[in-house]
Amino acid sequence: MPPQQLDLILETISLELQIVRNPEVSQLTPGQSHDVYRLEYPDGQRWILRIAKDDFAIRLSRRGRTILKHVKTNQPSLQVPALIYDAVDYTIFEYLDGSPVGSWIKNVLSGR
Repeated sequence: MPPQQLDLILETISLELQIVRNPEVSQLTPGQSHDVYRLEYPDGQRWILRIAKDDFAIRLSRRGRTILKHVKTNQPSLQVPALIYDAVDYTIFEYLDGSPVGSWIKNVLSGR
C-alpha cells in the first residue's frame, strides 16, 4: 500500500475516534486479500488495522466482521478480537498477543 494512502487512513481513524496521538505502524503480513498492520500508541494500546485490497476483499471482510461479532457475543470465553471501528475498506480490531491462526493450523496439521 502506498504510504500516502496509509497516512490518509490513519488520519481518518484519528478524526473518527478522536485520537490525538500518532501510532507506531508496522506491517504484520501482506495477505492475499488484505494488508495487515499493527498500530501501537504511546500509551501502550495496540490495534490491528486490516485494509482490503479489492472489492472481493471488502465483501469478505464484511462477512468476517459479522462472524466475529457473533462469536464474541455467543462464545465470550473464546479469545476473539473486539471490533473497534469499521469503514468500507478497512477495519480496526483489538490486538491479541499470540500467533496468527494460519501458523497454528499448519503446526497442528503437520504434528509439530
